[in-house]
Amino acid sequence: PVEILRKLVSSFVEVQRSYGIALQSDGRMHGHERFDLISHLDGCMDLIITMRARFEVNEVFVMATPELGRRLQIHIDFDRWRATGSLGERRDLKANSFRMWLDRMTKERLPLVLKYFGEISRDGVFTPQELAGLAKLLDRLFFSIVIVREEIASGEVG
Repeated sequence: PVEILRKLVSSFVEVQRSYGIALQSDGRMHGHERFDLISHLDGCMDLIITMRARFEVNEVFVMATPELGRRLQIHIDFDRWRATGSLGERRDLKANSFRMWLDRMTKERLPLVLKYFGEISRDGVFTPQELAGLAKLLDRLFFSIVIVREEIASGEVG
């Protein structure tokens, strides 16, 4: 799990780098720049799924943020995953821009996941309550990435 979290941090650094490169020339994202950014976000989602799967007993599990009406059933099949479910009615970014969203993810949400994991892993034993808390943080991060990815792909963000 620690290595997965390290890779997740590195992936977010790549998202930041990719976004910076995309805006260098004219301040907007274009075709291949969007594709690169989406590819890095997909990598982040893969790592979150991998992390969640480490603490699950089945190849099928649920990710949810009930307060926002978001619920996905994740199916793991070897090295692939697929999700079915609902993202809820509210699918807009809380931040006004991708840059604000990215700052929030890298300065608030991701550090919160890292801090929490550090706290619960100190004794080497994960209680069901601790794992539920970690799952909740990872699920919120995952859904946020899914929504921003959708907005980048559709051209709403850029």
